[in-house]
Amino acid sequence: MVVGTPGRVIDHLERGYLRLKNLTTLILDEADEMISMGFKDELEKVMAQVPRESSNIWLFSATMNKQVSRVADTYLRTPRQVRVNRKEMLSSTVEQFYYPTKEGNKPEVLCKLIEAADDFYGLIFCQTKSLVNDLTGYLIEKGYQVDCLHGDKEQAARERTMQSFRERRVRILVCTDVASRGLDVKDITHVINYSLPRELDNYVHRIGRTARSGKTGIAMNLVTNSHRRLISRIEQLTKSRMLEGKIPGRREIGIKKVAQLLPKFQAAHPRHGRALEVMSEAWKKELAGLSPEEVAARFITLVMPEIFGERPPPRTERPDSRHS
Repeated sequence: MVVGTPGRVIDHLERGYLRLKNLTTLILDEADEMISMGFKDELEKVMAQVPRESSNIWLFSATMNKQVSRVADTYLRTPRQVRVNRKEMLSSTVEQFYYPTKEGNKPEVLCKLIEAADDFYGLIFCQTKSLVNDLTGYLIEKGYQVDCLHGDKEQAARERTMQSFRERRVRILVCTDVASRGLDVKDITHVINYSLPRELDNYVHRIGRTARSGKTGIAMNLVTNSHRRLISRIEQLTKSRMLEGKIPGRREIGIKKVAQLLPKFQAAHPRHGRALEVMSEAWKKELAGLSPEEVAARFITLVMPEIFGERPPPRTERPDSRHS
């Protein structure tokens, strides 16, 4: 048995490590996605070496739309179709919310949702590769541990990104639908649809990355007025309810962040003597007239300037300004 991506299989074929003349079964898992990601030529190279008369070809897909049917007509001989009916398309442990917003406000709303989460470890889906790159750069500037995943990334770079994400050195992965199928990462807490998918079936694949193995998960959707109608269509498709969420304010986020800082403050107590040893008289004189609460508040402001500092001036260009 050999399992591999089209590119990796072709590499082994060209090196002579793999021969398909005695192949009995070829399984195309998500073949429609491979073609839409730009692997059509690679797929055809593999198919050209498959003994079509003596082998069986199986195609698996979670959906059966026109695109999947075209793939089946192109690559399969007199195919038989098997459907598996599912009563529930989504996990019962996933909570779904939508947040009405304007297109230009999406970056700010996104950051508020991430900051308000208890422990965000999740995926953010965008509709285009260029938007993925723009949003990733925006979040990096904001100091988040983030990377991106899309069809233009080379295999080696994709593997490095996924390894960093699995090891949680990267806490946020911004991606296109290339990652909504076959992505196996444990304990993803959140999935955010920065852009609602054009094909609603992909909504199920996207948020299916969280709330797995009986665990809970949260799906968030940023929705503009022009896409508001899609909410009811998604509810009909998934036979589930989506609640309207309230975008958290700076005060709400501040309360949560200060509470999260307390355990770190308590853990640092045994080491504070080292700081006292290097504190100058100027420091001691400055602190003499302040209450303990004010001292703590000033340092919290230094640690969290994005919450307690001055509001930043409005950006002249948003990461999604060129993509509606």
